[in-house]
Amino acid sequence: MVAGYGQKKDYDKIKQAFKQSFKVVTAWENGNLIGAVRILSDGVCYGMILEVGVYVGKD
Repeated sequence: MVAGYGQKKDYDKIKQAFKQSFKVVTAWENGNLIGAVRILSDGVCYGMILEVGVYVGKD
């Protein structure tokens, strides 16, 4: 998620992007984060789901 910053492990930029989002929705399973969605909005009429990340686990 967040335009490849995850691959670079640039956690400060990821944190900043999430903090500046209109809404962040997360999904948890047994105390582990398994999904996240960032929503951008003008706060009045329009909003869009910008990114969706889901952990699919290892086989």
